[in-house]
Amino acid sequence: MEVPQSLFDAFVIFTQQEGNRNNCSLINNLRSGLRRHVLPDYGFTTTKLKKLDVVLIEVPIEQFRNVEESFEKSVKLSIDAGVLSLETVRGYRSAILRFLNWLREQGWYPKSPSKASKDPGKYAPPLGNGPNKKLFQYLGSSRQGKRCRSELHYSLKESELTPRLIRQLEVVPGGTVAGEPTLTKRDFSKALVQQFKGFPANSLPQYGLHYFLTAKEVPKRKDDPMREVTYQSRRTSILAFLGWLKNFRGWESKNLSLELMTDRELLEEFIAWGINKQDNTYAWAGSFAAAGLNVAKWLHHKYSRASFYKDVEAVVALRDYGRELDKKRRSQGTNVQEEKIEKFLTFEECEQVESYLKACCAPMREYFRKDGTRRCTSRRPERGVISSWQHYLIISLLIYCPVRQRELRELEVGVTIFREPERYWVRVGPDGHKVGSKTGRGREYPIPSHLTAYLDEWLTVWRPKFKADHEFVFMMVGSKRYPEACSKPFNAGALYKYVTSHMYKVTSFLFDEPKRTNPHFFRNIAITHQRKNGDPQQQEALAELMGHSVDEANRTYSLMTSREKTSKAQSWWDSTAKT
Repeated sequence: MEVPQSLFDAFVIFTQQEGNRNNCSLINNLRSGLRRHVLPDYGFTTTKLKKLDVVLIEVPIEQFRNVEESFEKSVKLSIDAGVLSLETVRGYRSAILRFLNWLREQGWYPKSPSKASKDPGKYAPPLGNGPNKKLFQYLGSSRQGKRCRSELHYSLKESELTPRLIRQLEVVPGGTVAGEPTLTKRDFSKALVQQFKGFPANSLPQYGLHYFLTAKEVPKRKDDPMREVTYQSRRTSILAFLGWLKNFRGWESKNLSLELMTDRELLEEFIAWGINKQDNTYAWAGSFAAAGLNVAKWLHHKYSRASFYKDVEAVVALRDYGRELDKKRRSQGTNVQEEKIEKFLTFEECEQVESYLKACCAPMREYFRKDGTRRCTSRRPERGVISSWQHYLIISLLIYCPVRQRELRELEVGVTIFREPERYWVRVGPDGHKVGSKTGRGREYPIPSHLTAYLDEWLTVWRPKFKADHEFVFMMVGSKRYPEACSKPFNAGALYKYVTSHMYKVTSFLFDEPKRTNPHFFRNIAITHQRKNGDPQQQEALAELMGHSVDEANRTYSLMTSREKTSKAQSWWDSTAKT
């Protein structure tokens, strides 16, 4: 028989013994006695103890000591308070003593006494792998050989941009980029220049795509200016498409130019490759059609006379293609339901994650001998403590304020986050959130009050150690491999990886199956929990906090099953019934 390593291992063997297996009273009393009067002394919270089996896994068998003493102390307090009867105590005591006597008869049960930490808040829980511990799992190794969802593995890198591409992207009126103040015919492909022979000499744009899309006013541009964050998303799509041409179609860098993205046949081939070979979605495809449409408007806007560029064939073709892709997206849905198994946590499990992450912020670590006695303690490296604090605060904010990750990346004290007497509040203007450009309204929402003191400590004690040249609340910590990243602001990809990889590691330790919960998926968790358990009158308030409508929340983020939805119709015909 394999030697039990955790209290859970021993518990399972005990409950399967002949005479115990069918003794429900014994097993129930043992579970209740451990949960209520033994395990709280090990530092576990009431919320965490709701998942007793998970807690039992975390207690090494060699540390399960001095149980009678802690049990008797706990039940005495409950009896004195009048919340526990003597008959119930006898049932708990009998079950626990029977379990302990059985343990002491086993040859693998350590004989040396062990004491719990005198100050559990001073010492961090297990943070790494080691003997007699449940092993962490790591997202990178678990997904090795699987599809990479980022375009970065084939996208055109910044260092690969030719002078022509840099000028096409960045030239502004009166400015100089890559040695040229304006775009000329040699900055475009010969095929495009040939198309423009029948138009006036200045029909081609003399400024780059960035200026055309984002400047407040551009002659003959028929659309409102684009937000910078949206332009950066379009730029990412363009570089991914050009990278595919170079790395998969064999195009030479000197022949790459932005107008290639307006070639519908090439774009269709690329999108078919992305969907069939890379398993991407139609939502992903739509972003590339939108980028191609923006490029077509930039190339042809000077001579267009009709509204919505209806007299420009390339614009009409790409707009129609975008509509076709959007129709497929709506009919086929998204892959969120498919990803639920890999990413979804109940809100109660999120609270357990939060509790564990807070414990990880402790400044010290303990080391134990094989017999369970404490060998020594040590102070944790400062960078590790800082990273623990940042993981705790970022993930806690995502749990209770599941906003889009951009709002977390751009939090600045005195700019978007403000300390008021009782708590912190976040205020973002119309340009600070996704739908602000459409509604023209900003948003304001509170940070949970229990995080106030922890944010205070982060901002006054730990964040100043970065010595950053910016005022963002959160930033990259860096590593031995990438020390230059330390104190740099998070970008979207870095924060995604920072949260997702750590969630996978922590949930692999706390639960039976690890979850690769990413920042955006906390929105699904929040809406699903609120729709199942919350007050319907709070739906509009939660939607406002998250930055979308109630209808959008129900359509996009709720992951309630059909059974969970229809159960609310129980006794619908009875006006006095409660569902």
